[in-house]
Amino acid sequence: MWTFFVIWIWVCWFWLLIMVVSDVFRRPDLTSAGKAAWLIIVLLLPLVGALAYLISQGGEMAERRAERYSA
Repeated sequence: MWTFFVIWIWVCWFWLLIMVVSDVFRRPDLTSAGKAAWLIIVLLLPLVGALAYLISQGGEMAERRAERYSA
């Protein structure tokens, strides 16, 4: 049971990183330098970078995903 839980956490973690990186690259309002900076932060400090992105851009990220899937 413990192994299943650990594997589930790892899958969720990688899914979160994929979602953050894909949102960074799909943002039309962010410059190339901004996209590169977010990518470097997320790759070098994954926990801090992903949490910082979700805290600062989480609401807008949800709005962009809702627009993308409603159209």
